[in-house]
Amino acid sequence: MNTTTPIDPLMSWPPQPLYLSFAERAVECERRGAWTEAALLWQVASENARHRDNIRWAQGRAEYCRHQSGDKAPEQSTDTTGIMR
Repeated sequence: MNTTTPIDPLMSWPPQPLYLSFAERAVECERRGAWTEAALLWQVASENARHRDNIRWAQGRAEYCRHQSGDKAPEQSTDTTGIMR
């Protein structure tokens, strides 16, 4: 008799990328109108993104959310790839 426990195929999937986790949380904050929190989450998402389009998207969303909240944009630096961080 085989008593081994079946392997759950979902458990073998890699964990969700940090970018996506932070981006989803940022979207939830935007929907609630929590603009300052959303801006921070988008900024963190941009720092964890791997693809240039995702970095730019997250930076743009962070800027938009800061504007919606009335906050001034923090000083930004440019990394070696020329992408604002």
